[in-house]
Amino acid sequence: MKYIIKFLMKLSKVILEMLEDERGHISIKPVIAFILTLVLGTTLIINTTHPKEFQPADAMIWGVVSVIVAAIAGDTTDKFSFKELIGKKKPNPEEEGQ
Repeated sequence: MKYIIKFLMKLSKVILEMLEDERGHISIKPVIAFILTLVLGTTLIINTTHPKEFQPADAMIWGVVSVIVAAIAGDTTDKFSFKELIGKKKPNPEEEGQ
């Protein structure tokens, strides 16, 4: 039981680190992508055992996949953006020569 608790604590720490942005705050885009990925995976696994009448439409699956890809792409774009350059003082060439 002790090892299971340690494993769950490490797993929760890894998941929280995945959801953080570059400043250490939880970002909504990876949270949305993570939740939708869990929902989509669970839905697809459940639907493998059910008849075809209860399966979701292909358009709904592609819609969820599109939102997941957009959330991941938006988060990746945020991580590699140049926000940290805004507000920093630009180097003065005259001061560098002294």
